[in-house]
Amino acid sequence: MPVLCLKKCHALALCYFFCLTAALLAPPLLAGGGNILGSRTGDLGAIYHHQWNFCRDSILAGDFPAWNHFTFCGNPFVANMEARVFYPPQLAMLPLPTAWGINLTIFIHWMLCGYFAWLLARKLRLEATAALLTGTVFMLSGPNAACLFPGHMSVIMVIAWFPLLLWFVEHLIDGITPGRIAAGATALALSILAGHPQILFYSSFLILVYTLARAAMIGVRQVAALVASVGAMTVLGVMMSAVQLLPTWFMQKEGSRQVMTFDNAATFSIAPRDLLTFLLPGLFGDNITSPFWGGWYPWVIAVFMGVGTMMLLMIGLLHARRCKPMIAMAVVGALSLLIALGSFTPVFKALYSFFPGFDFFRGSAKILSHAALAIAVVSGYGLQMLVEERFRKAHALIFACFGIVAGITALVPMYLRADGGTGYVSWMREIASSPANIEINATNFIHPVIVKAVSDQLFRQSIRLLVLASGVLVLAVLRYRMRNPRLVGIGFLLLIAGDLFFAHRRYVATFDGDTGGAKALADRVDLDTRIYWNDPTSSPNAALSGRFLSVSGYESIFPRRFAMMLNGLNNQPLAGWNSTAELNPPDAARFFSARFVYSGSLEGLAPPTIPRAMIHHDWQTAASGELALQQFLSRRDVTAPPIIDSSTGSVSVRTSPHPPQPAHVVEQTASSLAITTSSAHDGLLYVTDNLTPGWSASIDGAPTRILGANHAFRAVEVPAGGHTVVFRYRVPGLGVGIGLSVAGILLSVLLSSIPSAAFARVRNVLTPAK
Repeated sequence: MPVLCLKKCHALALCYFFCLTAALLAPPLLAGGGNILGSRTGDLGAIYHHQWNFCRDSILAGDFPAWNHFTFCGNPFVANMEARVFYPPQLAMLPLPTAWGINLTIFIHWMLCGYFAWLLARKLRLEATAALLTGTVFMLSGPNAACLFPGHMSVIMVIAWFPLLLWFVEHLIDGITPGRIAAGATALALSILAGHPQILFYSSFLILVYTLARAAMIGVRQVAALVASVGAMTVLGVMMSAVQLLPTWFMQKEGSRQVMTFDNAATFSIAPRDLLTFLLPGLFGDNITSPFWGGWYPWVIAVFMGVGTMMLLMIGLLHARRCKPMIAMAVVGALSLLIALGSFTPVFKALYSFFPGFDFFRGSAKILSHAALAIAVVSGYGLQMLVEERFRKAHALIFACFGIVAGITALVPMYLRADGGTGYVSWMREIASSPANIEINATNFIHPVIVKAVSDQLFRQSIRLLVLASGVLVLAVLRYRMRNPRLVGIGFLLLIAGDLFFAHRRYVATFDGDTGGAKALADRVDLDTRIYWNDPTSSPNAALSGRFLSVSGYESIFPRRFAMMLNGLNNQPLAGWNSTAELNPPDAARFFSARFVYSGSLEGLAPPTIPRAMIHHDWQTAASGELALQQFLSRRDVTAPPIIDSSTGSVSVRTSPHPPQPAHVVEQTASSLAITTSSAHDGLLYVTDNLTPGWSASIDGAPTRILGANHAFRAVEVPAGGHTVVFRYRVPGLGVGIGLSVAGILLSVLLSSIPSAAFARVRNVLTPAK
């Protein structure tokens, strides 16, 4: 294809996906009533936009966001991958107001989902209409579109790079050049920095599966070259993103999330019945336009791909043997669906037991986004085969069988709706009361009004499914009769795009980014004061935006010492996994220096609590942090002398009649904490801030050691008199990570500058894909 024509083709594809994205996302933004894409009660409203605010404010103030003081009594920030501090697209958006930055980031990555899938389809030699269908189906598929409502922006940002990475694998199959390795490594590094480790893990695993499947279709010598080139691309990509990976690795070692039990890892497994939503998107409700009565969350089981897509998928699978990449893509799709079934299939159990990484993440259904790409590619290939090939009896049989399946599926809600919805009541009771359902109370949910609302909505969806199935059958007849079947291809594109668009536009919501007045309330408290967040309408992570020193929050990983103390205070096993910091307000006041509780407004807590920082003149010791915690939990008295972990530094037991004295925090940044002390006697400065590697301390500029106190917190020996103690945080692994990333970038530039002619001997080692 001439270069000018090729550029024009890319421009038209970009324009198409831009318009499709704008049609979906722009109307709610322009209509008012909110300014950030997503739901306030979802992850974007509860976590990500507060993290964005903190990162933006810190960087614009010239303060590197290394440490988050405002949740969990302190938590590493830059080491959290989902903070995306080093992700170039996010850094480019930070100067903008938060709402604009978040919305543009989501918009761009949503558009890239479609465009990169189109690129992959074109690389696999699909014609223009089939490639546009591939990008449309991937972008508007249920697993991706459903991410919009809960605000899983990290999922969208990482999954957008998945088709591009497969595109680079196909390029390496065509011929190995240093430039292709460097470009692929750059895409991999961006995928890593985009900030969702579980989606990244699934992408890496499936790229390995796809590479091995493609390698099995070529010669032995070519396999070695392909595996070596993909391996080099991976190593270089990891080097370029080491600035994020190394700090995350060090944080994870000290984090609360370690190896999970199988039951934890298999949470959010979709049940086989949930596959019915491939055809009926609201079969179990969605909690948006109707109540949700299925298992887990509505966006977990949102796998709707449309009747037209599924029919084309069957045609694509019928002809897959003629196109080797389609066989590999079918393997990726089938494996992804089996993993998504989680505990319902032995495949996930085997991977959990033998493949490293599957025992670290929970929510196997998140791999459905990857399955959506495989389905989109194969269905695009099916459209091409339908248009280019002679209309066969097998095609007619697929159309007929699929029409029957669609008809039966559409009739099921109509049957259950009969007799006043009695069928619905029994089915809803069974599913709503299943252990997987964490959204509703089955007893309160089964109400005639709710049953009627759900059954009426599903009745409308059944009619819609029948109409769409009829449209597909009409297109099949036209394909059989028309001499120019390409118009049928365009008809399928419009039908499927419209079906997915109107089915998933309900997932587009907005919320006001204001923290509910938290910033104004923050002026009422000082740096010595902690807040316990008890507001059901907002997130504890609003402390990041409001500058409260909250003792609760929500993160995928927070310090293990703090999590163990929480477990102990809640009478749970110390080594149990935590996802949220939950503690009743009186205990938060006693153990974590919380002086107020926030439930929409600040309320005082009684009795008065210990200060955030105080000087003790007597203390006890324990041989390890775990023993210190056990002693602390056995007495549960925060006014008693702190228990020092001897493994963090040798110190003698001291008893003294002098009472504790308060110390005061005078300055706090995202990487330091300054405290003034004044005491007539030598003592121990005890600070209820988390003890994690990376902190150092100095007294009046002279370095001193940090001791572990009561297992989770910090202590420093201070002499009598007035002093200033400064704690500074240096991110573990950041220095080495910066060095590796710089070396990786320089190596990538060097590889890109090497002429391809220098690799003439290996350029055509691999045979082109057929």
